Amino acid sequence: MGYGIMWLWNWLIPELFGFKPIDFWQAVGLLALARILFGGLGSGHSKGRYRKRKKENATVAKGVSKWKFYDEYWEEQGKDAFDAYVEKLKENNTREDHKAL
Repeated sequence: MGYGIMWLWNWLIPELFGFKPIDFWQAVGLLALARILFGGLGSGHSKGRYRKRKKENATVAKGVSKWKFYDEYWEEQGKDAFDAYVEKLKENNTREDHKAL
């Protein structure tokens, strides 16, 4: 990997930006620095982490898929259901206020 980084650097960077060519050990150091800063340059994914992410994505997708029914629900029951919910909240708050007294 160090030789690859060195070759790419020495081929591109001096021509594009005017920096000096680097040797093998500088390329290895650059690779290590990139790995520290960016956390990668390899797969680095364990099977467990991949499965967990896949499961989380499926859960989110399942929840989002319910929203396709929102417009239909609101047209059929929305305002009445919302008004009933607000009245229920008001009644519960009034009861709690009287209990506090």
